[in-house]
Amino acid sequence: MRHLFLLPDPRGAGEPHSSAFAPELHFSCARIDGGDDDVRLIVFGEIDLATAGELARELCQAQADAHTVTLDLRRLLFIDCSGLAVLAAAAERASAGGDRFRVVRGPPVVDRVFTLTGLEHRFEMTSGTADPGSVQAL
Repeated sequence: MRHLFLLPDPRGAGEPHSSAFAPELHFSCARIDGGDDDVRLIVFGEIDLATAGELARELCQAQADAHTVTLDLRRLLFIDCSGLAVLAAAAERASAGGDRFRVVRGPPVVDRVFTLTGLEHRFEMTSGTADPGSVQAL
């Protein structure tokens, strides 16, 4: 369990700041426009309640721009139920619009969440074989 502790600003500005002892939340998303109406998103770090909104925005934009969206989880370290909900919503949008939403399996700790929840059957799951940073990975 991770906690973010917000403390009063010691400079007196009244704005809270993160404690030096609180873990930093790390998440980023790289977008690769593959042409042919295809977008690939590569996620890095952790998807949880604090970062799921950012992923949701990235997925919505990608789905607005392309008929095929591939979400690459191979660089992901952690995902929780809020992240799974974002992916489920993206799959629903794709299905309703006649589009395609693919998920590249992540490392075992991430992939296990899909197996335990039974959600691996809800998504078009694939295994990437090339370097996750290369455009030819899929």
